[in-house]
Amino acid sequence: MTDVRSQIVTDFNSLVEVSSQISAKLTSPNLTDNERQLYILKLSVIKMITGFLKALMDQSPKLKALVMICLTDGRCSSEEAEKLGFRSIGHMRFVRDQLRTLLASSVLETGIINLLFRTNSIAEVQEIINWYKANVIENVQLRRFIARN
Repeated sequence: MTDVRSQIVTDFNSLVEVSSQISAKLTSPNLTDNERQLYILKLSVIKMITGFLKALMDQSPKLKALVMICLTDGRCSSEEAEKLGFRSIGHMRFVRDQLRTLLASSVLETGIINLLFRTNSIAEVQEIINWYKANVIENVQLRRFIARN
């Protein structure tokens, strides 16, 4: 689980960093129309990802705590488990691990995020958007997880 845990944190932090870099590039008057369109599209994908994470956190205090633990590599505590209505700290850790696995295979999928960072193709960014629609928005496992928590 360590690899998934650290990869989620790394990918999320990279999204935040790259978002700032892209925003800075967009202020350059020397961009071609194609470059500007590419950067705007990349930024929209990043906003789609962070927007999904925010919407997930807005679902319930339990999901907010779990998402924050996953994104910051935080720890579960008995106190928080009890406050959020988990049966035990072990149950909270189990649910957190389920969420990590789901995030790593959907919202924060490393291969897709890396492709987003390195591509210079508007068509590839459009494919990434389509991938997110199919693998995040329409993800049955993710929907079930959200409904249960």
